[in-house]
Amino acid sequence: MVRSAAKNHEHVAVLTDPDQYDRFLQDLAQSGGTVSSGLRRRLALEAFAHTAAYDAAITRWMQSRSELQQVDDPSATALPFLQALPLRQRAALWRESPPTCGLVQRTQDWLGGAIQLQGKELSTNNLLDLEAALATVREFGYGKGGAYPALRPAAVVVKHTNPCGVAVADGEAAALTRALDGDRVSAFGGIVAVNGRVDAHAARELTSLFLECVVAPEYAPEAREILASKGNLRVLELPPTAIDAAGHDHVRSILGGLLVQDLDDHPVAADGWTVATERAPSQAEHDDLCFAWQLVRHVRSNAIVVARDGQSLGIGAGQMNRVGSARIALEASGDRVRGAVLASDGFFPFDDTVRLAAQHGITAVIHPGGSKRDEDSVKACNELGLAMLLTGRRHFLH
Repeated sequence: MVRSAAKNHEHVAVLTDPDQYDRFLQDLAQSGGTVSSGLRRRLALEAFAHTAAYDAAITRWMQSRSELQQVDDPSATALPFLQALPLRQRAALWRESPPTCGLVQRTQDWLGGAIQLQGKELSTNNLLDLEAALATVREFGYGKGGAYPALRPAAVVVKHTNPCGVAVADGEAAALTRALDGDRVSAFGGIVAVNGRVDAHAARELTSLFLECVVAPEYAPEAREILASKGNLRVLELPPTAIDAAGHDHVRSILGGLLVQDLDDHPVAADGWTVATERAPSQAEHDDLCFAWQLVRHVRSNAIVVARDGQSLGIGAGQMNRVGSARIALEASGDRVRGAVLASDGFFPFDDTVRLAAQHGITAVIHPGGSKRDEDSVKACNELGLAMLLTGRRHFLH
C-alpha cells in the first residue's frame, strides 16, 4: 500500500513516519487545504526509501537463518539503511533498519545505538575515529554485560583512524593514563574509547588535555559532572548490547559501488602460532607479543606496533614500506624501547626490519610469515638473539 501510494504521488500524500506530521500539517495550512506537489514528491521518495529498507531487512533476516545462509555468496547481500543523523561537512549517518548498532546523537533511545550525552555535533571524521577506537578496545572485551564482557580494563586513543596509545591495567583510570602516556603528543585532539565504567578519576584524566570524543559503556554520575566542564567534548555512551547486535559486514563505498567483506574480528588464537627461531620467547615476551598482535590489526598497513607490559610504546602506520613504519614506531618509543617487542601486520620480505629492531633493543618479534624470504629474517633473529613467532594470519587494514 505504501508503494502504491508513493507511485500515485501526483494525487496522494503518503506518510511513513510521525516526524513527517508537522511538516505535512504546516504545508497543508500554507497551501489552503491541499498538499503541495513538492512535498508529495518528497514524501514519495521517503516512502520508497522506507519500503526498500524494509525489503532489505527481510532479506538480511532470511540470510541469517542457518538453512538459508550463503556464506560464500556476497552477491546476495542486502544493506538496509535509513538516514539517522545529519552531520557536519555536508554528510549524514545512515543506520541499519531495523536499527542494530550506530554511533548516533539522538533525542529518542534507538535500540542498540549510542547516546550522545554532551558536546558539539558529530562529524564524519569523529564517527570514523570512534569506530576505529571501538574496534580496538573491543579486543579486550566491552562492558559488564553482553556477549564479550571486559576481561581487563582497557583504553584506546585514536588519531586519524589509527591507534596512537593503547593500554590495559587493573582499573579504567589506570588504563586510560597508560594509554595517553603511550604518546601524549599524538593524543592531543584524539578520540578515546574505554571498555568499562568511567569514574571520577578517569574523567579528570580525560579533561587534562584537549580531546574530540570519548565513548564508553557507562559513566558514573560524578564523572558526568566533571566531563561537563568541557562543554565541547563529545561524550557518548554505547551499551554492550549494541556491540552484540552489530552485523559482521565491513562495508565501504567506492566510485559506483560498495565493497562488502567480513570484519577482521576473529579472536586471537596463540595456540596456532609457531616459533621460527632457535630461541623461544619468554613468558613475559609471549604476553607482550599477544598484546602487540591484538593491536596491529587495527593499524593501517604497513603496520608496526612496539609494546611492553600491556602498553603500546610506538606505532607506525600507513607507510609505503614496512621498514619505514618500523622506524617511526621505534623512534616514537624512545628510551622505553629496550626490552620491548615488535609486531608487524604483514611478513618481512627482507631482514632490514629485524636488524633495525635489534639495534633499538627489541627482544622478540611477531608477524604472519609466508614470504619466500622468511628465512632471511629468521637467520637475522638467530644471529642477533631475538625470538620470533609466526601467526600464519595476515591483516593489512586499509
